[in-house]
Amino acid sequence: MLSEQRKSIGRRLISGFLFLIVCCCAVSCKQIPEREQGGELLHRSAPPPDTVGVDVYFVRIPFQDRELLRQLWSEVDEQFGSPSLRRELMDQGLRIGIQGVALSPTLATLINATAAAPPTRDPTEISVAELQKDPIIRRQYWQMAPGMQILLRPYRETVPEMPLFWSDGGQFCGKTFKDAQGLIGVVTAPLKDGKVRFTITPEVVHGSLETKYKFESGVMFPEIARPKHIFHNLSLSLDLLPGQWIVIGPVSEHCSGIGRCFFIQDVGGTEQKVILLRLARTPRDIVFENTPLPEINPVGDSQFFDRN
Repeated sequence: MLSEQRKSIGRRLISGFLFLIVCCCAVSCKQIPEREQGGELLHRSAPPPDTVGVDVYFVRIPFQDRELLRQLWSEVDEQFGSPSLRRELMDQGLRIGIQGVALSPTLATLINATAAAPPTRDPTEISVAELQKDPIIRRQYWQMAPGMQILLRPYRETVPEMPLFWSDGGQFCGKTFKDAQGLIGVVTAPLKDGKVRFTITPEVVHGSLETKYKFESGVMFPEIARPKHIFHNLSLSLDLLPGQWIVIGPVSEHCSGIGRCFFIQDVGGTEQKVILLRLARTPRDIVFENTPLPEINPVGDSQFFDRN
């Protein structure tokens, strides 16, 4: 009799415990509201109002297409900066200029170089050298705050030696950088007239990683990076309207200096590269805050682009 009472009490306790669990679930759970027609479950984060949108294209120009680069420079406006700065850039084998909103025929050809599907090939016929090649076009999109710098790498690999000569305040300088890589630093600054100022500065990183110590707000912290040389004397500022382009590349396939070391490789002949920057988005101005600012449609947006 006592055993039956204990079993009955046990069953009641278990039933009460299960009922308590069911009640807790009913209270804590509620139906997830359905999304409105055409709405998004997660809202997209809007960029800060003072950011600038920049499209960056790295275009590889094979040796057999080198004539395209010559035609491109004939369509670019290079009359910016002082005559002495332009002469110094040319001495370094480097050309920088602006193209308008409307695409020139040569620029349109370069941008749409990979718009068509590549021919189908047997995978066994593709060599290791072809796999290591960069795509014809690589595209990046940057949202840049005022004063923010991005570093663009025409070639992603380093070279064992990079001999360079330059003028610094009228003094002739030269150095062979070991394990070096050429970079193009870009800084943007919105202007009050709706334009955006781009400051272009060549740089070289070289050698091995080093540890340096920096002070910030009274605190010292380590910073690990490779040594860097910045060519301040070659820094050039250009003011762009929305949709305009900056073209950066070598003078020719036979140039020397930075143009040669940064933008040219001997691959099946003399292969060249060119960097294209396009102002795709400008900040809002408080004067026009009530007028929506349209986004500029992307150019050459193809599934065959390598977006790194």
